[in-house]
Amino acid sequence: VRELLVGAMSRQGDEVDAIKKIIAVADKLLIQESYSESISLYKRVIRLDPENNYAQEKINEINVLLVNMSIDRVSGGGTAARTIQLAKSLQEDFGINCTILSTDQGLDAKTKNYHLNLNAILLPCISDRFYIPYFSWGELKKIIENVDVVHLMSHWTIINIVVYLLIRK
Repeated sequence: VRELLVGAMSRQGDEVDAIKKIIAVADKLLIQESYSESISLYKRVIRLDPENNYAQEKINEINVLLVNMSIDRVSGGGTAARTIQLAKSLQEDFGINCTILSTDQGLDAKTKNYHLNLNAILLPCISDRFYIPYFSWGELKKIIENVDVVHLMSHWTIINIVVYLLIRK
């Protein structure tokens, strides 16, 4: 891909044609679900032409679901902290739609308010010891059908098993 882009810019000499070629390659990669490559190409288009709304709109179309047992930094530990950091980075640095699916285990009202800027779906936790969430299969299925990428963290939990089973269907 890199050689194609460099060649396009050197052969064309025209930045507009090069941007069109980069967008064409990025669109093709997006269709093939090569999200990281397509995002990096769209970001390159934005650097070359900051007023190009098409590239940012394509990035905004990508939906990511981050799944973790908890987003409470005390009870969830490192995976909770990394999930929050990843969500913030995807949203702020890349403009990607990102949702966190987690339990409300360990979260008080103050902590929930702190995370209001994140798009989080917090399932009620019916067992704090084993992180057993109360959920609807149908609602989770709707959520998963509307995302392009699912990132599972803290794999040995019920919420991750349920999401994995719904992804596989």
